[in-house]
This record gives sequence, C-alpha cells and structure tokens, in this order.
Amino acid sequence: GSGVGVIQVEASSGGAYQVNPASVNLPASTFTYIAADGTIYSPSTYASPNPAGAASLHANSVAVNFYGKATSGVNPGVAPGVSTVDNYEAGYYVNAVVGANALPSDISGALHDARVINQSFTFNSGSPLYAAVEDPVADQYYDNYASRHNVLFVNSAGNGAPPASPATCYNGISVAVSNGASTQGPTLDNGRSKPDIMAPGGATSFAAPYVSGAAAILMQAAARGDGGTAERTIENAGDIRTIKALLLNGATKQADWGHTSEQPLDLRYGAGLLNVFNSWKEMCGGEQTVSASQNVTVGSDLHAPTATSNACSLTGWDFGQLTSSATKDVMNDYVLVAPQQSGITLTATLVWNRQATPTPTQPIDINNLDLFLYDLTTGTLVAQSVSTVDNVEHLYVTGLNAGDTYALQVWKEGGPWVQSSAESYSLAYCMAAVPEPSTALMLAAGIAGLIGWRRWRGVRRFDSR
Repeated sequence: GSGVGVIQVEASSGGAYQVNPASVNLPASTFTYIAADGTIYSPSTYASPNPAGAASLHANSVAVNFYGKATSGVNPGVAPGVSTVDNYEAGYYVNAVVGANALPSDISGALHDARVINQSFTFNSGSPLYAAVEDPVADQYYDNYASRHNVLFVNSAGNGAPPASPATCYNGISVAVSNGASTQGPTLDNGRSKPDIMAPGGATSFAAPYVSGAAAILMQAAARGDGGTAERTIENAGDIRTIKALLLNGATKQADWGHTSEQPLDLRYGAGLLNVFNSWKEMCGGEQTVSASQNVTVGSDLHAPTATSNACSLTGWDFGQLTSSATKDVMNDYVLVAPQQSGITLTATLVWNRQATPTPTQPIDINNLDLFLYDLTTGTLVAQSVSTVDNVEHLYVTGLNAGDTYALQVWKEGGPWVQSSAESYSLAYCMAAVPEPSTALMLAAGIAGLIGWRRWRGVRRFDSR
C-alpha cells in the first residue's frame, strides 16, 4: 500500500474510536484523528489514554488486519506501507463528510484525500433489538460520494442479520467472513447480490480490512504501472470500478459456490474468497482493446458477435464505455482464443457505478448492463449474467472447448427509459487452462462482534453488537 492514503471509520465505543499507533507498530505521524464533534487531533496529541479516552480495541483489531506492521509473528496487515491513516469517528464521518459531499481537505488542509475507506460497522434501528437497517437514502449518499470522488468504500456485511447499510450501497464492496457467522443476501430493497466477496477474520468487522488492504495494494500497483505504463492506463487501472472488478474476479470459489444468470454472485460468498495475488496477475495482464463494437435495435435478442479476429490476451482488464440511444442497444466484444488444453475455465466480472444524483434523498436506478460469453466456433451462447438490479455481472464457466474462439460481450440497454445514454464500466477476466488453486489470504483475527452505529443524521444508533 505504499503511497496510498486510507481512512478508517470507527463507531465510538465508550467514547473511543481511535487506533493506537503502537498496536500496529506504525509511527504516530501516520495518523490523524477526527472526533465526533469534528475536532482534529494531530499525531503529536496522541497518547494512551488520548484526548477522547483509551484506544478502541475494535479499532486496533481492524487496523492490525488492514495495515498493521508486525515485527514478529505471522499476522502482519495486508498493506503496512500506507502513507496516511485518517481515523474518523463514524457519526461525524458519515454526516459531515459523506452526507455533506465534502472531501477531507475541504474540512481541513491537515487531512488527506484518501482512496480506500474501511467501515466495519452497520446501521441499526435504535430499537431495543437494534435490528440492522438498510437505508436506501444513505446508500445513495454513499454512491454519490464514491462516484464523484473515485473512492472505494469497503464495508463489513454484518454477522447474521439481513444486509444493512452502508454495506448495501451499490458502488462499495460488501465483505462477508469465511470463518464465522455472516450476513447473507439478497438485499431487502430489490434483491441485489450482496455480499460481494469474503475474507477470513472471525467476524465481518475483521474480514473487511483484509479487502481494504488488498484494494490499497492494487491501487499502489496501478500507480506504478503494473497494468500498463501509459498515463491514461494508469488512471483507468486505479479507478474504483477496475479495482472492484479485479478483486471480485480474482476471488477463489468454494466447492458449493453457485449463482444464476439473474443473480450474479453467491448470496453467501459473493464472488468467493479474497485472493489478491490472482487480482494482481489479472491487472498485470494489461488493459485490453475492444475487438469489435456493435449495435442492434432496442430489444433485439440477436446480438451474437460476428468478429473473430483482433483477439485479446487471455488474462486482463479494460476500462470502457458504451453509449446507447433511444433506438439502439450497444455492445463491446472481446475475442478470446482458448488454448489447446483441457480444463479451461473463464472467470469474468463487469462493474459500473450507480451514478450520482443531485437529490440523494430520491434514490435512482442504475443503467442496465449485461455480460455474455459466446463460442464463435460453434455459434452458441455459452453463458450470460443478466441481472437488472445489480451493477455487477459475473461469469464463472468451466469445461470450455480447447482451441475454440470465444467472445466476451459487454452489452448496454438502449431505449427512452435508461438512466443515461453513456456508461463507463470496468471488465476483468481470466481464461485459464487449469483452474486456479483455492489459495487465499488467510490471516487470523480473534475478536468476534460487529459494531453498529447511530441513525443516519442523528436518528440511527451505534452500539456494540
């Protein structure tokens, strides 16, 4: 994570939300603390107990998995090289930053415009049962912020309750836990596939920072040109849509992983178990060039690719755009020639943002994009991911034909009802002759539990759960 600024948002427990720098073996100068009243504490003011009380054990445990720099043992954090950590109390961050659409530097020049934000908390109702709550308005605020500022929210999915905000926002990543109780989808509003991915940790609070650290690593890799050294390619590789697509596409599948054409991700595991090495290899495959583009009359079922040349690398990604019209659906095709080997598997993930709206209190729909795989040699449609409610599409296809020519197709709906005519997207994919081994980032975290937080705009509550 060298050179990447991050934010850790923590629900206050007994007045404490802070990470103790000593608990992660990082210098105090790495940290800036922002309290519930907006007071900013510079690193020089940190002591334990600090101005708001003792450090939070929850915050320390999240930080260890995220960016902790261990000097002994086997459990260092994923991204110990992060440049800065802005450690916010949750209520202030959600209301004064996300709710106000304010960059941290708008609040104080002492803060940093970080790219990865870890949020190991969920909204709850504030009722005696403190039920987890999905808040469509809060989700739109988060989606607006992510879309406008190109920041990636990584959110713990929750431990056994229905999907809740902010993990239900469209443009963030919702993280389940692989070795503990975890929330299962779909979302209550319209049946979207959440969570997006899973990681170890014992509870989702401590699984999310593994994914946050992995995102920081990929952003570092993008900035140094691992996806290609052209300036525009570096920018595209570091876009949150590309980082999200790579993280999901690199995940390894469980034996009982499953999905359908209209439910792109497993409702328990998301895309699977975090494997940042796979994601990095796919980034290194480089940004691809579209093999061919097409358009057809709106509503046509006949949009099989016709081009069989201009083949792409078997592993890679692309940041592209499709512009439909009132009368035309449009599509981009990526031609892939399968190697002359058996056991060929294709994994492909398409990600786009829910767009920002000037009125967040009135949530909007997404543009409808789909993902298809055609075998051009046999002239058949092999697989499709065609959810109308998710802004993620995902294919996982095994047993492809050796030597056949395939086309991976990104399709955008046209017509007068679309959210906008143009939509940018990121596509990550890998066609491998041998399926990836089920290795993963497996680090332990021993504290169970998830901390909720107060009602949006001072009505929701946050308490230990």
